[in-house]
Amino acid sequence: MAADDTQSQQLSALESIFRQPDAVMEPNIFDTLCQYVAAHGQPRTAIELLCENYVGYPQMGTLVCDWLAATEGYVQSGEGQTAGTAAAGVDTELTASHFLRDVVKEDFDPDRFISVFEARNSSQLAWLDDLKADAAGRQLIYQLSATHRSCLVLNFAIQKILRAGFEDEVASVGSSLAGYFGVFHRLMASRLKQVPTARSMERLQAIASELQDSCCGAEHSCAHALQLLHLLGRHKHGANFRRLAQQLEQYAAAGVRGGAD
Repeated sequence: MAADDTQSQQLSALESIFRQPDAVMEPNIFDTLCQYVAAHGQPRTAIELLCENYVGYPQMGTLVCDWLAATEGYVQSGEGQTAGTAAAGVDTELTASHFLRDVVKEDFDPDRFISVFEARNSSQLAWLDDLKADAAGRQLIYQLSATHRSCLVLNFAIQKILRAGFEDEVASVGSSLAGYFGVFHRLMASRLKQVPTARSMERLQAIASELQDSCCGAEHSCAHALQLLHLLGRHKHGANFRRLAQQLEQYAAAGVRGGAD
């Protein structure tokens, strides 16, 4: 009886997946079907559920993007006239991605990802690899991170982006990522490594500006940066670090005075 109950629960869970809108278009739906059949589920039932719950949201989104491109007047053909996507060569995927980014930013809920880390099953976030490889996807992660500063999944995503070699790109985002201490510390360490080899005042000033932008967004990040700079400045060749510390202190003090005014 226990085995039958377990099998029944498994089939019920899999059928609930098939009842989701557009479940048939999910990337892993074939694997789910195989699990269902292996659990002695009826293929006919699975097919009926998938067909009944097909809605076609992606196709609707593409159609709406075509309508927008044809009617809003921001796409022009070679002759300078507004045209539909087919005539004007509009990148429908690009238009759709802009729409999807707006939807994600509006509906993103960090709490939905807590269970992934509690179960220590990061394989559930395999889709992050595709997002990380796409420039627009990375920008979406940066924008979400600026709003949700303590989100574990976004911190995990940024760490993956850094490991993929996009350090300069992440650094260019600036102080909005300072809330993620691991990211902030890694970027700051990378910049401090460049200080001893800075051969010009222009390069040193550029590093100072980057530190000021990334460190002064929060008191703890500024204090941490100053502590490291003062420690490095004690070295006999630490003149550049002492100069950076002085500039950072002046910049932070000016910000405090400006806020008081």
